[in-house]
Parts: sequence; structure tokens; C-alpha cells
Amino acid sequence: MRADEIAAEKRRQQVIGLQSFVAQSTRVQNVAHRLMVANRSDCGNTVVPRPGWQLLSLQDLQPANREIFAEALNLDGERLTVATIVEGGPAAKAGLLPGDALVAINGEHIPPTRSSEFVAQHILRDRGPIRVEFLRKGKSHTRSMEPVMGCAVPVLLTAYQGANALTDGRRIVVFSGVLRLAQTDSELAAVLGHELAHITMRHIQKGQQNRAAAVFGGFLGGFATDVDAGLKGENAEGGMSTRERVRAFEMDFEREADYVGLYFVARADYDVGGGERIWRALAQENPRQIFYAGMHPTTPERVILIQKTAQEIGEKRRRKQPLVPEARAG
Repeated sequence: MRADEIAAEKRRQQVIGLQSFVAQSTRVQNVAHRLMVANRSDCGNTVVPRPGWQLLSLQDLQPANREIFAEALNLDGERLTVATIVEGGPAAKAGLLPGDALVAINGEHIPPTRSSEFVAQHILRDRGPIRVEFLRKGKSHTRSMEPVMGCAVPVLLTAYQGANALTDGRRIVVFSGVLRLAQTDSELAAVLGHELAHITMRHIQKGQQNRAAAVFGGFLGGFATDVDAGLKGENAEGGMSTRERVRAFEMDFEREADYVGLYFVARADYDVGGGERIWRALAQENPRQIFYAGMHPTTPERVILIQKTAQEIGEKRRRKQPLVPEARAG
């Protein structure tokens, strides 16, 4: 085998791997966009105009990676390029496509450096219809697009194969292993809805306060993560241990995120049955969670809660009532 043959095959595999990851990321963004727009009222003032695209410039990448990204994603060598488009989002409705190279926004030329930041600032500042000038296969085009308001919560995909998702209270991180288990977008919506509920219900902040009261600091909300390990220390007065106090707080947060999150799923017009299916899939992935609660309810408890919540949502729909959670579940 010649060295050039091996190098060419290595490059092909890199391109295919990158394209596969971007396809997965696009699926996550499609679901996230619907959830963020449908549930913007729960995000208060933390909302932004969402154009429904992901932009990428070769100038933002390390020089060694530019050729691979340009080939895999059809990126323009000099201009900010549309990398992905959210299905049914403003950019898609305006007729933009992946590979379109942006030239100007609202009549202002897009600079070659810090171009993504330039466009984002314009969209935030103008908060209305925007005129996008771009090149497609060398021909100039102009389209008008009106971003929609949605929660200002970035959703990021990581290539880690674990079946998990996390939030730090500002963003959501999805591990690619979740996509292997979430066979439908409704199941993926249940994962993202759960994490969004942690954010809107301020569980991170409440968790920090509660742990401080229990002589423990730090909290990270997670869809499937068991952060129970390492909590030790009995109460010298014979009451609940630090471990038990923190577990009680966080079990409540998880139940509330399951409950409120399913309402988020319903408002975005996804099948609420996805919550039940994804939890059963996670139970098979980690059978220990069927029996051991840790910081989270066991999977049988969670499925039953989700079933009851789905029935509650169905009844409200039948009565044509607003899809507003009643109170904390549990």
C-alpha cells in the first residue's frame, strides 16, 4: 500500500466522520429550536431572536483543520458560510441553504474576521426582519428573514458516547450516546425538555443554596448522571446526613424537571410518549437505575410519573385548557 493511498483514505474517513457528526448536531438543533421557541414564556427576559441556522467561518478554525471542514461542509474559503439550517426555522423559510456564503446583512458588509459575532450582534440589535445577501454557486442572492424569539439557551453536542445530557444553568450539553437511544425526535425532545426545565426552574441556583445549607457546594443538573458518589458525613445531632439532605433536594429537582419538561415537550407539539420510551431505553442501558435511586428517582418511578403527567396533559388538551404545569410533581 502506498502512503498516498493511505493518506487519501484517512482524509475520506475524516470527512465522513465530520459530516456524520454535523448531521447529528443538526438533528439536535432542530429539536432544540422548537423547544426554545415554544417555551420562551418560561425563560422570562432570557430570550433572543433565533434565526435557525449555524454559521461557520474557516477563519474561526485552526489552520490544520480548514481543508477538512471546507470539503466536508462546503465552506467558502473567505466568507462566513451557512453550515446547517434548522428544519422549518426562519432561515429555512427564507430559502437559505447549507453552503450559502454570506456577503452582507441589512446592507452592511460582513467582515472576514469575527464574522459570526458581527452577524449575531446585528440580529440582536435589529430584532426584526433582516435582509441577507449571499452567494450560491457564485451567483448573488438576497432574502428577507425574520428571526423568532426563543430561550437564549445554547444546546451543544459532544462526541462523547455516554448516554447523558447535562446543564450548568446556562447551556445544555448532549452526549452523542443519547442519539443512539433516542430513536425519535420526541424522545430526544424529552431529554432536552428535562434539561431546559432544570434551567427555567433555577435548579442549579437552588441546588447551590441547598448544598451550602447542607455543608456541601456545587450542583450540576443531569438527565441521567448519578452524582451521588463522594457525598459523605453523618449529622452529629442524629438527624439526616449531608448525603441524605442533598439527595432529598436533588430528587425533588429531578422529579420537577421530569414533570415540567414533559409540558415543554407537549407545547412544542412532540409526542409526550417519547419521555416514557427514552426512560425505558436508559433503564436497559443502565439496569442499576431500575433499582438504585442515587441522586435521581429510579427509572420505574420516573416512568410512572411521566405516564401520569402525560395523562394530565392529555386531559387538559381534551378540555382545551392551557398547558401549564399544576405544581411541583412528586
